[in-house]
Amino acid sequence: MLRIALGILLAICLSACGLVGGGPPKAVVESAIALQFSQTQQEISQLLTPKGNRKSTFTVSQVKVNRQTPMAIQNAPAYRVEGTFHLKLNLRTRRVSDQTTPFEVYLQPQPDGQTWRLARPLANQKDDESGWTTYPIESPT
Repeated sequence: MLRIALGILLAICLSACGLVGGGPPKAVVESAIALQFSQTQQEISQLLTPKGNRKSTFTVSQVKVNRQTPMAIQNAPAYRVEGTFHLKLNLRTRRVSDQTTPFEVYLQPQPDGQTWRLARPLANQKDDESGWTTYPIESPT
C-alpha cells in the first residue's frame, strides 16, 4: 500500500515538474546506449584480455523507444527507457551488425534541465536507493 501511495505521489511530483510525457530526447537516449555499451564492452574486455588493449568501434543508430517509465533514483526523478536499436560493431577481423538489439537504460535529468546522467544499478540492486552509480552523458552534437 505504501509503494502505491509513493508511486502516485512520485507521478504527481513528476507531472508537476513537467517531466511526465516529455522524457529524455531521442539523442540523449542514443548517447546513453552508446555510453552503457562502451562501459560494458570495457568491463568484458578487461576480464577476457586484461593485458591486451584490443579496442573495437561501434555505431548506435535507429533507436526506437518502446516504453518510458518515470521513477526515482536516489530520491531524484529518473526514467527507465526500453526499446531497440541497431548496432554495428567493427572488430579487428570482421564487422558485426545486429538489426534489433534490445536496450534498457536509466536516465536522470539534471536540475538545469539541459543535461542528463546515465544511471546504472550496482550488482542487481535496482530496488535499493543507494545501489546506483551515475555518469554524465555528453551532449549530442
